[in-house]
Amino acid sequence: MALPEEAFLLCPACRQTVLSGLAGNGSSVTSEASPPAALLADSELPEELPPIGHERRSFSYSGELRDHTITEQLEALGRLEAENRWPGANIRAEADCIASHPELRGWLRESDRIADPKEKEIRRRSDLVRQRRFGILRFLNGEDRGFPINQPLPLHRLLQDQGFWILRLRDELEWLMMPVFKPTRARPYPRPTKDRLNHREARAILDWTAFHLDMWLSDHRVLGRIVIANSRGVMFDTDAFIRWVYALMN
Repeated sequence: MALPEEAFLLCPACRQTVLSGLAGNGSSVTSEASPPAALLADSELPEELPPIGHERRSFSYSGELRDHTITEQLEALGRLEAENRWPGANIRAEADCIASHPELRGWLRESDRIADPKEKEIRRRSDLVRQRRFGILRFLNGEDRGFPINQPLPLHRLLQDQGFWILRLRDELEWLMMPVFKPTRARPYPRPTKDRLNHREARAILDWTAFHLDMWLSDHRVLGRIVIANSRGVMFDTDAFIRWVYALMN
């Protein structure tokens, strides 16, 4: 499939090119600038913090600016995706109406092929695979292959002592935005603002698949696990779990 030869990853805050390459390059980009949030001034933008044991993951895609058709359609596809972030969303028809450019149409088809469980490109737990969305642009190569090129970012002001993480849900091929407390002298690492974490949030923090986390829960001691009587659900005490993750990742 022919993808745009002139493409780059753009720092969404400073609008400077941070990585050149083919469309769909999934390389992680570390930027000191914070990503934008709708309706917020630059001074109010929440701060993205690197997840424990990982780099920041902020990036956005922009096609070669000389091709205004691609640029405009990329922006329209991004808006469409932002309005349809519910599990299992299928916006292929709407995306096709927007993407008249042949390279974008090809990119959409390849993105859907990677996410489609019938193609068995990225195999994961069946119930979570059914939550994947279709009709959105995904990275076709690199570490983030299969993940959407657009990320959910905070659209509201966070408290002064808070930032956020961008995490991966490997089974669903989705991003998870998680508000976190910034590090302090007493606690030299960030931690989620929630006092309890569920299975989904725990595997996103660990950057593990559901199968990987379940294997650890059965064979290893995972600190912070809360036993729920008469339930198969899994919960974790945030403080204990994050301390364990921090020791594990570092």
